[in-house]
Amino acid sequence: MATQFLEDRGARLLQRSARIGDGELDLVVAFDGQRVAVEVKTTSEASRGEAIFHFNGAKQRRVRLLANRIGARRVDYVGVEVSAVAATVRWLPGVC
Repeated sequence: MATQFLEDRGARLLQRSARIGDGELDLVVAFDGQRVAVEVKTTSEASRGEAIFHFNGAKQRRVRLLANRIGARRVDYVGVEVSAVAATVRWLPGVC
């Protein structure tokens, strides 16, 4: 769902579950020729809080470090919140 959301907005998927050393980036996409690392978090209505709150400072630092290793210009965050009747996608470009 996150990949389709980004592709609908002009992204081109480069890699899913990109292994970088001992870490992993959920998605690597290209926007206007720029490499972008994307952290994706899916939560259900049964979980506590919105998906964005699961991308805390420590996780942001780790993802930024991995993004730097692959030459990503920025890190985006996509939160997918799933309920019994719908799914909501929230995209925060350049979050860290």
